[in-house]
Amino acid sequence: MARRLATLSVRSYTASMTSLAQRLAWREVLSIFSDMKQQEVPMDAFCYSVVSSACDKASRWSQALEVFREGLEATAPSNANFSTAISACGRASDWPSALDLFQQLPDFELGADAGVCNACMSACSRGSAWPWALCLFEQMKAEGPRPTNITFGAASSACERGLQWRSAIKILYALRKERRVDPTTALICFNTALSACEKALQWPVALGMFRDLRREFTPNTITFNATLAAASRGQLWPTCLDLMGQMRSEEVEVTTVTYNRTISSCQLPGAWVVALQLLEDARRSELPLNLMSYTSTISALAGSAQWQRSLSLFFGLRDQQLTPDVVSYNAAMDACKSSLEGPCDSWPWALQLFELLKEETEVRPNAVSVNSAADACGRGSCWEGALALLVGASCPTAITYLTVLSACERAVAWQVAVATLEEMERAGQKLDAEVYTQCGLAMAAAGRVAE
Repeated sequence: MARRLATLSVRSYTASMTSLAQRLAWREVLSIFSDMKQQEVPMDAFCYSVVSSACDKASRWSQALEVFREGLEATAPSNANFSTAISACGRASDWPSALDLFQQLPDFELGADAGVCNACMSACSRGSAWPWALCLFEQMKAEGPRPTNITFGAASSACERGLQWRSAIKILYALRKERRVDPTTALICFNTALSACEKALQWPVALGMFRDLRREFTPNTITFNATLAAASRGQLWPTCLDLMGQMRSEEVEVTTVTYNRTISSCQLPGAWVVALQLLEDARRSELPLNLMSYTSTISALAGSAQWQRSLSLFFGLRDQQLTPDVVSYNAAMDACKSSLEGPCDSWPWALQLFELLKEETEVRPNAVSVNSAADACGRGSCWEGALALLVGASCPTAITYLTVLSACERAVAWQVAVATLEEMERAGQKLDAEVYTQCGLAMAAAGRVAE
């Protein structure tokens, strides 16, 4: 009788904890768990699994693993216990520990089921150990257990993180051949395949895949945004506008990301009007625009030599309660090295922006900042400004030196060009054909003037 009461007590406790875990009430779950231990209520593997899972879902990963290890000493663990612990490792980006737990299964006379394999694949994918995830996927296909919808989703995610676009497409096509395919999983794999192609710079493949397969799925915002990112890679702003039109006609939610990616496609000369119109449309739609929205527009203006408009937008960022970052500064400085016709006369603004960036407390100039400002000086024939930036740079790159050499050519300062070449050699920079050519052009320019 006492044993039966204890069993009922365990069931009652476990049922309460399961209900609380579904509401992410992990503190209450741990409180009940502590009470059970104080009352010496015998606990089974399922009880430990419920507590560990509650902590995992509430992002209390260390506590989830602590409960799991406690359960290993108190009772014979199940696959569910290992699955929860491996999942906690994955959410904590601790893929080595996830793999270690996975390899411990035989020690407890357990064979890996689909749940454990899926948890391990997801952990490896999150922790950038995508080769392990794909290896496990291939092992499941060859030896079992049979891959589930979650398996395909985890494998596809691993491909995206590893830029394995071909493998992502293969997984998508393999999933299409499965008899029982969850539409949500199929769409996730479609989206990740699109994103994998885009991130691997295979944007034409992504656009072709969207065109060929979209009728098999019901594209959502993520689908369109992934395709927009691909079109943006190719600077295909008409395609991006068409995709946005499709989103509206199909009543798919248009987000800030949608606008940002479409604006980013307007970097080619002449497309700045489209970028400004998109920014204005986004404002009117009352979407929460972010720093990327404005930075992308500044870059679009820079691509069309609209430096005055770029600066106006940049200096208005704080009016929008936005703090410019180094990317915003770099975009504005890029705008100051362009001119519609004739010599560049906006280079002093690039130097001023660089000085403002140095005064910022939360962001610091990077190599791109130095090179952008130096390039602007070079285009304005101000070799002194370019040289000062080179001297002040903590880690100048080959591009930094080349911008100084280019400035020397425009300013006919061949002696400075030669000195820069010598300094490059002392700094251990690679002296390639481009460097010697640029120095030669500076010397040739001096010769032409002398003649």
